[in-house]
Amino acid sequence: MSQPAPRRRWARAGNVLLVVLVTALQLAAPRAGSPARPAEVLAGVAGETMGVAAALIGGVALWWRRSRPVSVLAVCVAAYAVNAVAVPGVAPYAGWLALYAAGAYGRRAARAWYAAAAGGAALVAVFAASALLYPKTAGELPLLIAVTVIAALTGTVVRSRRAQLAALRDRAGALERERVSAEARAAAEERLRIARDVHDLVGHGLSAIAVQSSTARLALDAGKVETARTALAAVESASRAALGEMRQLLGVLRAGDAGEHGRALGLGDLQRLAGGMSRQGVMVTLRAGEVGEVPGAVSLAAYRVVQEALTNVVKHAGGSRVTVEVGVSGGAVLVTVEDYAGPAAPQAGAGHPAGEPPGGRAGGAGLAGMRERVAGFGGELSAGPAGDHPGWRVRARIPYGGQDAG
Repeated sequence: MSQPAPRRRWARAGNVLLVVLVTALQLAAPRAGSPARPAEVLAGVAGETMGVAAALIGGVALWWRRSRPVSVLAVCVAAYAVNAVAVPGVAPYAGWLALYAAGAYGRRAARAWYAAAAGGAALVAVFAASALLYPKTAGELPLLIAVTVIAALTGTVVRSRRAQLAALRDRAGALERERVSAEARAAAEERLRIARDVHDLVGHGLSAIAVQSSTARLALDAGKVETARTALAAVESASRAALGEMRQLLGVLRAGDAGEHGRALGLGDLQRLAGGMSRQGVMVTLRAGEVGEVPGAVSLAAYRVVQEALTNVVKHAGGSRVTVEVGVSGGAVLVTVEDYAGPAAPQAGAGHPAGEPPGGRAGGAGLAGMRERVAGFGGELSAGPAGDHPGWRVRARIPYGGQDAG
């Protein structure tokens, strides 16, 4: 990640200052041990020039210690070897900083450890050679070795700590991305659930209204006022029920629970649903067992399956007889809805073709919605011709063993 421009300028200025200070310290550093004179061959201007040049090379090389730590360490160790021969007892200030940089800024952990170890060993070898060449400096040898080990260990520890922090940041970023992805999936699932609820609600209400309004129109054309009145009453009842369910659904979306809009629908409302179907010309026989312990979410799902199946009967097999069986067995709700449509449609255009479900084509949105709703609880749904009689049969098994009863 690139730093802001002001921070880059301050970092560059700090780097320049550090290089200048370490170079100056290497040039004018106090000598370790007792005063010692260089060998005759290194005395004079030539020796001083060689020592100063080595100190300058080692100091200036530190500018690249972050980008090329291993190369800088090699240059600084070689420069210190020359400087130590020309200047008895001088400490490797640039070498120590390069040794730290090799451990802290190496691109790979293993390479950083090897570079720090090799650089430290090379410096110790130079210390030993200097002690042999200038015996008066041998007393400082333990201190020089200790500082060298500390510099190498500090660099590698800092690098390890930096790698741990980077791994933690990566982990935090991955967790954040996972959280965002989970929220997006949850939002998509919630939108799908709402779409299914709206489809069930609107499809059921509008199908009933469409069928009964058509019946009322035909009855008025035939002069059957009572029949038209009954059909219009069914239209009114279906529209009021649909509006009530829509208000309840909107109330849940706004407030997070049913609250003042009433309890959620469930298996306990099947009797009312069956009565509404009867007013629409579909005779429903309901057989429901004890379902009081079924959790609310599963109860609503089972109710929607029955509602969708009955809506399909109204649209495609109006006037037929329907049986609805609901029970509980083995920790699951069992739902069976089957219609007994005759070979001829009771109403013009109302019959569903053989081999098709009473809800349109087998891949229709209604059947797909029922399957998704049931699959959301780990259940199963099947729909197909009854076989033993004309009509269609829908069966659903919705487990609730892991759900809290409500």
